[in-house]
Amino acid sequence: MSLQLRAGLAWATPIHPVTLLNHLDAYMKALPDLHSLRLCWKFGKGEDVHITRLPVEIEQAIEHLLLQSRRTSQVANCFYITGWYNRELEFACFESTCEPSAHCDDMSPIMYSLEHEEPERCEVCKETDSNGCHEIFFHADRCLKRCSTAIGACSACQVSLAAVGCECTCHAIYEDLIERFKPEEGYWTHQYNQENWCKRIELAQDTSRTESDKLKRGDLKVGHSQILRKYFGLDIHLAHTTLDSRSDSWPKYRNDKYHKDELRKTTLCYLTLPKRLGATSSHEKKDETDPTSVQAARAMKVDPASLVIIEEKQRRFGRAMKILRLKVFLHGSQNLGSTISADVSAPRSVGAGGQGSGQGDECLQWPQLLLLVEGS
Repeated sequence: MSLQLRAGLAWATPIHPVTLLNHLDAYMKALPDLHSLRLCWKFGKGEDVHITRLPVEIEQAIEHLLLQSRRTSQVANCFYITGWYNRELEFACFESTCEPSAHCDDMSPIMYSLEHEEPERCEVCKETDSNGCHEIFFHADRCLKRCSTAIGACSACQVSLAAVGCECTCHAIYEDLIERFKPEEGYWTHQYNQENWCKRIELAQDTSRTESDKLKRGDLKVGHSQILRKYFGLDIHLAHTTLDSRSDSWPKYRNDKYHKDELRKTTLCYLTLPKRLGATSSHEKKDETDPTSVQAARAMKVDPASLVIIEEKQRRFGRAMKILRLKVFLHGSQNLGSTISADVSAPRSVGAGGQGSGQGDECLQWPQLLLLVEGS
């Protein structure tokens, strides 16, 4: 057994990985329209070319509408294309937060058999069914079966009365019924989605591809890193991590009960300035009496000039967040409540603290200087 270790400093902002890749896809598809718009605005000629007279604020507003239209159209068609929907489902499987129904095709034998054992739905869920909504069990906040008080509530609602976690809704009961069947096809679909997500992450960071590698339906070979570097001057940092057994900060989900035997893991995602991480070191296991223990230690010299970020580089983050419509997302496992320091007697900088919430840390001013550590 060996441990591959890599670490380095980076000015970074945490982002949800699925959101970043999806919105980069929309930006890449909109690039031809954006290029045409900018060329007409800057170099258009002729008496009837009025676009050149528009102020820059109006031209940028048109760009925003183009990108918004592209994102909206892809979300509306997520069930008819393989890109966005598959990516979200694959990440859910990788994190082991997916539902049993996510692994069953509507035409599978199990879905036919469930028609005869399907539990009685409340009036609200029946109403959504009659309206032609395919996701009839996803209206947990309106379901009449959900717990309304902590008295006599399910185990999830005894902790929090958030409707999405309630185990008594029509949706939750339906998922429990599918789990009881445990179809073999679901296992293999789950494994495939996990493997495919790892491939997506590997290819998203591939810097050897060019813009000629166009986004195609179902194509994983998309130059996300190149687009982000070329048009925003930033990099993507993606890294997998597993549950820290000594920490209780890992987010909890209602679907955890379906994955008790699985290793909990997630993918961390950061927008960073172009950086230079330390070289990867490999540490071999020598103690055969403990098959899980690998000892590793190393030291690296830090470039002092990289400890300060200039205003121009800080604006790159704001521009990318605005154009790509991104929000800060800090996974609950990444507790930033304490900081490391090379001099404990030095005065603490403003905005150096904060508590990771899993929904984005509003206490911190991003980007922050982070020490990124990877081990595999």
